[in-house]
Amino acid sequence: MLAGPALAADAPKEAAAVDEAAADALLEQKTNSACAWAFPQDKKYAGMVVKIHAAYNPDGRLQMAEISPETRALAVGNADFQMLAASALASVEKCTPLRGMPAADYDKWHFMELTFEADK
Repeated sequence: MLAGPALAADAPKEAAAVDEAAADALLEQKTNSACAWAFPQDKKYAGMVVKIHAAYNPDGRLQMAEISPETRALAVGNADFQMLAASALASVEKCTPLRGMPAADYDKWHFMELTFEADK
């Protein structure tokens, strides 16, 4: 995801739940241009953070993805934030299956909170 989103694997406190191999696989995949988080680069998005809850099958295919309740609450009445959240969700849906995720650690990565930061 080239526009600078931060996956949960980017943040040290959140990465602790995902082992190093899984975090490396996520970071490698997010740099794939086919998985780029596309949104207009504009100052009006400064400081906006979108969280997506995603569940994956053991083969890395996306089972479910949704905008987090926290993000939905922040987006109420804010069309720009709603558009940003929708684009982050579309990016997660487009970027499947996950590749290189360690099968032995499926219990650690089958559910993730993915964080997209418009400033990064």
